[in-house]
Amino acid sequence: MKGKIEKNNKENLEKQNEYKKYLKEMINILNIIDSQLNTQRIYLRILKKYKWIDEKKFRVAMELIYEIGKILGGLIKYYAKNY
Repeated sequence: MKGKIEKNNKENLEKQNEYKKYLKEMINILNIIDSQLNTQRIYLRILKKYKWIDEKKFRVAMELIYEIGKILGGLIKYYAKNY
């Protein structure tokens, strides 16, 4: 009986470690996406500055990026909280 409990504990620890690795990897991926989203913001500002896009297109694109950023921020917080 004692050996079975120890085996279950060992399996649970392995599962927890795998889950922690998964969370860490997910947070890293989300942070990479977040940095790419910030790059897109910069590109849009450059496009607007040199008038390669009009104000309306700029606003629409920035609103969409803002919404994606909110979703991404929520996911990062969720995974960080559970990490």
